[in-house]
Amino acid sequence: MRVATLAVVLLAALVAASGATTDQLVVAEKDPVAGGTATFEGRGIGDNMEFPFVLADLPVTVTGNTCEYLNDYDVVCPYPESTAPDVVYAYTATADLVVNIDLCASSYDTKVYIFENVEGNVVCCNDDADCGVTGYQSFMENVFLYAGNTYYFVVDGYNEDCGEYVLQIDVPSPCDLNPPAGAIIEGEPVCGAGYVDTFNGGCNAEPPVFQPVGPSSGTITIFGTSGTFDDYSRDTDWYQIYISAPNTITFSATAEFPVLIFFLDANLPLGCDDPGLVISSATGSPCEVVSLTETVGPGLYWLWVGPSVFGCQPCGLEYIVTIDGYTGPSPVEDASWTTIKALYR
Repeated sequence: MRVATLAVVLLAALVAASGATTDQLVVAEKDPVAGGTATFEGRGIGDNMEFPFVLADLPVTVTGNTCEYLNDYDVVCPYPESTAPDVVYAYTATADLVVNIDLCASSYDTKVYIFENVEGNVVCCNDDADCGVTGYQSFMENVFLYAGNTYYFVVDGYNEDCGEYVLQIDVPSPCDLNPPAGAIIEGEPVCGAGYVDTFNGGCNAEPPVFQPVGPSSGTITIFGTSGTFDDYSRDTDWYQIYISAPNTITFSATAEFPVLIFFLDANLPLGCDDPGLVISSATGSPCEVVSLTETVGPGLYWLWVGPSVFGCQPCGLEYIVTIDGYTGPSPVEDASWTTIKALYR
């Protein structure tokens, strides 16, 4: 688990703390880093999807140098117009599984993506994962592969960059959550193509809409769903609590996807646009429990949960949130966004 006031976004560069709560990818400017020199010689095996290196089984670690190959493919994720040479590996799944794809030990500015069966059918793509010697190496976590399909792993580079790569494909144990007894069911429709969140999209909705949670003498448990969809969009769920006297609150989450949580201060003058919105945040891998503990109040606060990435996580993946120490009393059941804004003018 990593706890910080700035969140690492695996499909982009770091974004400002207040901007990290967005439901769409924020693309940062990127300066090229000198790498290898492409020879564009081409190779009989590994140069394209017609003649890939075939992986008989997973997990696997392979190495090579992309400079010795041709430029055959490119996927925008999020930077376009790459002309770097690329290498192709193929694997035919005999069972459903999830994989992590790691290029962090590579020596140049990498990019990696996966095609399912045919070119252009993109399963997942990553340029920068804030890992490796420059932070510009690539990593993809919790990528779903399905039995009977052939997956083409393309090791590529940003811009014209090439060099030595270390490609590691791991097969972690899948994460499968079930609703705990007595849990509050989030109830939001499952996200998908063209989805507009008018349920609990918080500051990402227009107008903003939050899901109220009342206090309890015990642990509050919420069972919900999330995921990513369209072009680098994610479902972000915002829960709202109102504290009439200082409480020490522990906000925890575990999910079937790489999870990100925020503890947010809703009492600031600029509301959703205030740069001091984020009190704290934490990220974790699937099935890892992440927690934040803050002494806050009185006032209004938002608890945010969603994927830490903007792609590769199919909608409908499940999460469990717990809130401890929120003892109230609270008028949250009767509070609308208009009346809440009036309280803090």
